[in-house]
Amino acid sequence: MNKCSRPEASCNNYVIEAPIFAQPPSNTFEDINYQIMIFPNPFTNQYTLDIKGIDWEHNIISYELYDITGRKLDSKRLMGEQTVFVLDDSYASGINMARIKQNGTKLKELKLIKASY
Repeated sequence: MNKCSRPEASCNNYVIEAPIFAQPPSNTFEDINYQIMIFPNPFTNQYTLDIKGIDWEHNIISYELYDITGRKLDSKRLMGEQTVFVLDDSYASGINMARIKQNGTKLKELKLIKASY
């Protein structure tokens, strides 16, 4: 007979203990300390990058945008929680990757879709 100090229901389940990471939709990344969100996604010519929970005073947060082939389209140092980006018609429609860095180290890469309605 299996001995378990936990309630009966949890004795039959595997428990994996790890840091809490949640990845709701593909345009959001959240961990214990910060949340990064891009919306709307897909977008036509303007989107918002929203980062919460970062110590902006003691960290350098940067943003890079790449197209599907890996070509860098844009890069900026971010100065606050919410930044609006405009990609006009000179940028092709399709899948792009937004890379967010903290002090030069990648925090997260998010898929971003530029639509042509």
